[in-house]
Amino acid sequence: MVGPHMNELKSAKWKEKLSGIGSVLEKVEAEGKGIDSKADAMMAFLSKYPGFGEKNFQVVNKAMETAATTAVNSPSFSGKHAFMAFPQILEKYTEKKCAETVDKTLMAFAQAIGPTALVNGLVIPQLDTQKKPGALQGGVAFIGKAIEEFGITMVDVKGTIAGLKKYVDSRQRPVKDAAMASILTVFKASNGMLRGDLLQGLAKNIAGTLEKSFDKVPADEMGKPAKRAPPKKKNPPRKTRSSSQRR
Repeated sequence: MVGPHMNELKSAKWKEKLSGIGSVLEKVEAEGKGIDSKADAMMAFLSKYPGFGEKNFQVVNKAMETAATTAVNSPSFSGKHAFMAFPQILEKYTEKKCAETVDKTLMAFAQAIGPTALVNGLVIPQLDTQKKPGALQGGVAFIGKAIEEFGITMVDVKGTIAGLKKYVDSRQRPVKDAAMASILTVFKASNGMLRGDLLQGLAKNIAGTLEKSFDKVPADEMGKPAKRAPPKKKNPPRKTRSSSQRR
């Protein structure tokens, strides 16, 4: 499947790389569910050729699209496969021309391995080690997007709230704003039932700001159903599992 395109993918010229990964994507799309038997090899391959740390945004976007297509068509796709790509994909939030594709790819991973496995098994633990503000902002914001997409019951609620609270007093304003917005999403998705949990332990000024935001939410925005049907839950990859999940 990838052999005929190796020269292009190893090329130092971005247009040749783009042609190569574009051809691989077309083949993966054509495989449909048949890609399942090749998922392990495909994710390992994409991690190297072109690699999710590829500098050219067009090339890396195609690589992420290929990974997403592999995920949604592979019943055997697991947290192990997602982790092959996740750390480098998260950092692509720092590039505006990649951010939308990062969102779509992570949503595909969540659909494949389950939102709990992705949000609580990969995203939140990786945020703890992330030093790039743009990637941190993107990851925190993605938590809220995942809850809107799949519903609050599809994540570890306690672990998710604790993970978001870490960033409500961030010195990086975009990160703080993303955390506050995601907490507001949790409030709306839970139909207000988690109000106390969301405010508990926060500094008075932050809690006060959130309470004002909660009170301004229109009634028709409360308790909205998830956008997608719930996917099958899978366990998070053990190496990245958060402490709250091991209890």
